[in-house]
Amino acid sequence: MSIETSFGLETGQPYPYRRAELVEPDWTRFPGWVDVTADDWESVQWQRAHCIKNVRQLRALFGDLLDERFYADVERDQAERATMSMLVPPQMMNTMVPRETPRGPGSLTEAMYADPVRRYMLPVFSDRRTDFPSHPHATRDSLHEHDMWVAEGLTHRYPTKVLAELLPTCPQYCGHCTRMDLVGNSTPVIDKLKFLGKPVDRHAEMLAYLRRTPSVRHVRRLRWRRGEHALAAARGVPHQAARDREHPRHPARHQGADGSPPALAAGRRTRGGRAGRPHRPRPRCLGGHAHPR
Repeated sequence: MSIETSFGLETGQPYPYRRAELVEPDWTRFPGWVDVTADDWESVQWQRAHCIKNVRQLRALFGDLLDERFYADVERDQAERATMSMLVPPQMMNTMVPRETPRGPGSLTEAMYADPVRRYMLPVFSDRRTDFPSHPHATRDSLHEHDMWVAEGLTHRYPTKVLAELLPTCPQYCGHCTRMDLVGNSTPVIDKLKFLGKPVDRHAEMLAYLRRTPSVRHVRRLRWRRGEHALAAARGVPHQAARDREHPRHPARHQGADGSPPALAAGRRTRGGRAGRPHRPRPRCLGGHAHPR
């Protein structure tokens, strides 16, 4: 038995793991993107502006390649079970059913139901168990970060590390996010926690805590240019020597050395002395995990 089939059969996984060449699937296989050019696809601005946020946009993308029962399944989950609102960037959506060729109405339905990326990013009602809809130990704040706030949005769990939540948003919303208490818009089944303080006041409280807590050596955070320098200066550490760790959840975190927009910085990258295709970073979730694995 080959490694390609043994995973699926012996572990009981709903799909077999296969080694595949890492190439970008053809996005024009979806009806909604049939006229999207390579320049548009490689644009950070275009990717942001065309995220899938609701069933209407999902239907506009796939059309009749998915049965109506799939759309109804998504809609019911959003209304009755979902702890996260829908937000899936085009690049992430394009990783779903990457090797399937549309062959007419409903031809992608079963593949979408079985797709591992879809299961995590875009849950449907029929995916959920009846005894627990997400995880048996899932709660509003499964990581208990709110209990460990030393300032609003600043979690100090480990002696030398803190996590600075500067924004309650993410470039994409994973369907089973462990920070569902804070991240994203409220859903019919969960009212999200809202920061009470103004951003400038919250950030000042975070900096004040760091100044009086020299044991903190690592700050995980969003890519925030002014914040980087402020956090480093607050501890009296030169910026280049600071041992901060960027919390990589923002798709536009790759900027030029001069602070130029990501698209311009990407265009400068070269391969073999020639201008190469723009670098398009994969979206990352709030937990710092790149998708897809």
